[in-house]
Amino acid sequence: MTDSKAIRSVIILTLSRLVVNMTRRFTYPFIPTISRQLGVPISSVQSIIALQSSSGLVSPLVGPWADQFGAKRIAASMVLLITASAFITAAIPQIWIFALAMVLFGISKASFDPAAYAYLGNTIPYQQRGTVIGIVELSWAASLLIVAPLAGLLLGFSDLPTGLSIMQEIANLPALSFSTPYGLQLVLLVLGVLSLIAYLGIQIGIPRAKSSTKQKQPIVTPIKAFKIIRNSTAAMAAVGYSVLLTIANEIFFINYGLFMEINHGLTLVALGGVTVVISLAEFIGEVSIIGLVDRIGKRRMALAGVLISSIMYLILPAINVSLSLALVMIFVMFLGVEISIVAALPLFTEILPQHRATVMSSAMGGSALGRLLGAGLGGVIYAIAQNFVITGGVAMAIGIGCFTLMWWFIPEIVEVP
Repeated sequence: MTDSKAIRSVIILTLSRLVVNMTRRFTYPFIPTISRQLGVPISSVQSIIALQSSSGLVSPLVGPWADQFGAKRIAASMVLLITASAFITAAIPQIWIFALAMVLFGISKASFDPAAYAYLGNTIPYQQRGTVIGIVELSWAASLLIVAPLAGLLLGFSDLPTGLSIMQEIANLPALSFSTPYGLQLVLLVLGVLSLIAYLGIQIGIPRAKSSTKQKQPIVTPIKAFKIIRNSTAAMAAVGYSVLLTIANEIFFINYGLFMEINHGLTLVALGGVTVVISLAEFIGEVSIIGLVDRIGKRRMALAGVLISSIMYLILPAINVSLSLALVMIFVMFLGVEISIVAALPLFTEILPQHRATVMSSAMGGSALGRLLGAGLGGVIYAIAQNFVITGGVAMAIGIGCFTLMWWFIPEIVEVP
């Protein structure tokens, strides 16, 4: 692939993944508004979002399709599935259709990401792959920055005075409590149009990648995928790394709001400001990967990120610091987490080159599993110990376990022809 084609492919994949991530993140700031427009309790929308989050568990089941049918084809198909789901829900804004669309959005992302990384693994030289994946990963932080104000603007259309409400005021009739889903329909319509553009971009602008093996790949069933991972020590370690890394972070993250409230007296609004610090850390982490990972080494940066975040899990609750210093430590912690995640991705793409999508989907499924386990464990550990230092110590111990897996079982690839 020529440099111009490679650059074009990276740009299209980054923008396409931006749209995919927007479908995953647009609901979080607007749960009350969406619940009003659909006419359902807030808890119903929250349950739908939780179901969407758990859809990452299907990644090991559908991700290996990219090894059989081609990474470009699967990536394009998942974006097309998002397009259809968004348009149908915009046309029929009922709660059960919305729930189905959100689940399909989650499954599409769980399938799109392994396919995209497998494509990059097949087309981008390993020596530059860390930088390229760092660029593509910017779409995660950018998606919330773009979709939050956009969705807020579009959802606001349902709060404009309607003809019925104006007539009620003129006739001096009692105000009726009702909501309209026009704003949500607009959001979904825009997401559908953007995903359609992304689909056309992938189909027209991205060339088909050459397979890493000349032999025709057999159908990769879930059982076959499991055997492929089980027979590779490095692949098993990659999955374990993903599980432990996410568990450690979730144990802290599920308790950090309570920690900041108790120790620093932060209100709900102030806690929202802390989230900005975390988002900034994610962005800086991705930029750091772009500038440094191919120079310093992917494995070295991943290990450094795990070690930094693991130490911070314990130090933050153990030391009585001011609010400003606590915010700095949270920034450093999540900077380490983001580096440990993104730096490991190009490393994982070269563990089994002939089964890149299988390895990547298994690792991402491990992250989804770790997220569920960590959220549950975090609550249980604090409920039993009633101590943030103990909770942080458990998170640190799990993080050190993650560091050990990478150190012993996942080698750095020095040179790939």
